Amino acid sequence: MAMGYKLLGVDLTEVSSLDAALNLAGLSWDCPTLVLGEVALCYMDPARSTALIGWAAERFRDSRFVLYEQSCPSDPFGRVMTSHFASLNSPLLSLSEFPHIQDQEQRFLHKGWKTCRALDMNEFCASCVPLPEVQRIHNLEPFDEFEELHLKCSHYFILVASQGFLAEHPCLCPVPERCTEFEMGPRPVPSGSLAAVPFPVPVTGLRRFGHRSCHMASHGVVTTGGFGEKDGRHQRWAATAFSYPSLRRKGHFGSRWTFFSNSSCRGGINLGTCRRGLHSESDADEFTA
Repeated sequence: MAMGYKLLGVDLTEVSSLDAALNLAGLSWDCPTLVLGEVALCYMDPARSTALIGWAAERFRDSRFVLYEQSCPSDPFGRVMTSHFASLNSPLLSLSEFPHIQDQEQRFLHKGWKTCRALDMNEFCASCVPLPEVQRIHNLEPFDEFEELHLKCSHYFILVASQGFLAEHPCLCPVPERCTEFEMGPRPVPSGSLAAVPFPVPVTGLRRFGHRSCHMASHGVVTTGGFGEKDGRHQRWAATAFSYPSLRRKGHFGSRWTFFSNSSCRGGINLGTCRRGLHSESDADEFTA
């Protein structure tokens, strides 16, 4: 262990005890100081954690406070996130008063920090992580769950508050208005409009989103992929649904959806007198829901 390195066990809710312990350990208050809060203040009572932030601004003349925590508790992901920590008897107490990163920025500024900047983790990765490092991470192993990653990163943030001469040297890069890394080519210039023709499907009960549906001429509607609820759980659907015309009433849809596993669709499906393989979509009017 390095000379002069000391570990202290102190209750952070008791600022006076923390101050005394640091003095006893021989801390030099005038040295440039980094204060790091990695998912720690969020478990404290908001009034006490805010008092700790103000104390640090007063005691450390030249310092930076780096905070990494959760945000956005009110959307579906945020509600699951907060309920998860609550189920572990570790509720995220700070989110009730500081739900968004803008609230956290104002919190630090109001407690005496000269500058404060916060980025969610998507913004941080796009603007602060060097491109070679991004490429190195992408090459570690195959990865295709970017939707889930971006969703989680939008609920975590990094905040940097600075004091003294350090406030003159910002360490978080500004987020560009345009991210050229993701531009695939010139932006298309609209030259007209496309007419949307609604296709009524009176069969109800198929509750999905993010799926794809195809009108198979007069033979019905095929729906595949997407997300929905099954057996009480929200999950990705692996089955293909088909609503086909009733043989007794030609041109009208049947009263239910018929489901097939994706593996059984590879060779086509026999639909009575309407023999048509679901893999053939060359003459289908395709739309995305």
